Amino acid sequence: AEQVEADLLAQATAATGPQGFRRPDQGIATSGGMSVVGLLIDLVSRLTSQAQQPFSASLDSATSQTSGGTLTMGGKVSGDGAGSTSTELSFEAKVVNAEGRTVTERITGTVAGPLCPDEFGLLDLEVSGEMEVTGNGTERSRHTFKATASATFDENGEMAQIDIELNVQSDRTGADGRTAFVDVTYGVQFSNVFGGGESTTTKPDVVINRASQEVTSGAQQSDYDMVDNGQDAATKLVLMALASRRSSIQNNGCVAVVAEAPGTVGAKQVVRIDVKTRHVVEGAELDKRVEATLTGPGSIDPASLPTTPETINYTAGDKGGDTGTIALVSRSRRGIGTTNLTIKVGDE
Repeated sequence: AEQVEADLLAQATAATGPQGFRRPDQGIATSGGMSVVGLLIDLVSRLTSQAQQPFSASLDSATSQTSGGTLTMGGKVSGDGAGSTSTELSFEAKVVNAEGRTVTERITGTVAGPLCPDEFGLLDLEVSGEMEVTGNGTERSRHTFKATASATFDENGEMAQIDIELNVQSDRTGADGRTAFVDVTYGVQFSNVFGGGESTTTKPDVVINRASQEVTSGAQQSDYDMVDNGQDAATKLVLMALASRRSSIQNNGCVAVVAEAPGTVGAKQVVRIDVKTRHVVEGAELDKRVEATLTGPGSIDPASLPTTPETINYTAGDKGGDTGTIALVSRSRRGIGTTNLTIKVGDE
């Protein structure tokens, strides 16, 4: 929020904003705005449904006490499970303070695009939504946004870079009846936001497209808060959508490791295991690498397959009841797939 405000001020100084968009001299406390959006991020980040299956998940929390009153939250995420989907989001939260004043936050949105990255590790999504906060009387703050998000996955199946182009239209009516409107476009880039390396964020590229007369002729702190909250909430919703896709991509949603082994073998028997990788949505065989890890007695050779299809040889334990489990993991720009094989030496 501080960086966004600094950019707005820089544009005002350079006369690139509408009539300066000047900041008032007095300081007014900044509102927290859309902080509860984080709950939805947690919800979808735990969603690991198969790409070819429809999915639905919901979360409702019990009413909790806060320093300002009570808080009740709920959310739902659903999708049709096709290779290219449109997922609808909805969320509502109410806060009642000690004086009995009720503030309601409502969030709706749509995420459209493929569930899986292409052969180059690229994933493009279209995200749109609306966030509205209403209070007692005429108080209201609303943010409507549209975004394009391009994510790039690395060779380990991690979302390494995210480029977001975001348009947010924010309008606000205060308790005194004053109205304000700002239409802003942002360009921002993230790296390793979900892990995999050092996380960085570029300085947002901000363009003020339009603003109401109330803002251009005498901006108040609440106008800056409105712009900051809109950008913050919209960015969180876009990252939430990407977190949902990432969860599926990294949990067998796009790449499957295909391998079979007999359940029971003889002592010290050498078992040949054919290993393939396959795209879950497209159904085509892939040539991706697979790493093998053995738990239990016996041995495997080799432990790494640079490409598939290929073969792993497992040498069983030397006595009845010995059980070995082979974990096969494929990591690539197309996603992460895993499977486990358990092989037991039969009783003598």
